[in-house]
Amino acid sequence: MADADADIVRSIHDGVLFLVAFWSGPSLGAFSKLTKAMHDMGLRDLELVVVDVDGSPGVYQLPEIKELFGGVVNAPPGWGEAAFCRDGQIVAAAVVGRGFDSNEYYFISRKLLSSFDGE
Repeated sequence: MADADADIVRSIHDGVLFLVAFWSGPSLGAFSKLTKAMHDMGLRDLELVVVDVDGSPGVYQLPEIKELFGGVVNAPPGWGEAAFCRDGQIVAAAVVGRGFDSNEYYFISRKLLSSFDGE
């Protein structure tokens, strides 16, 4: 989605909200590893909602997203932030690509996705 607001979370029944910064290598790498982890884990029924951070500043005002960064976020950091959503609520979140190598992106993605039990 090129532009979204905080209401996007309410639309996700069982899925992952991924905040992508197209100008960020870590963000793009995190997206690649997240989708690989989803494939490897056989999570084909899991929704994947990808939001462009540059067109969606309201998403960063969600309390759960702010918690990832310890407070107010004025601009998207572009590290490949992901949130697991169930019934319109964020139940787990991770900065997938922040300061790690690509193998760690994969393992962080798998840990986040392990919250999904297929119900």
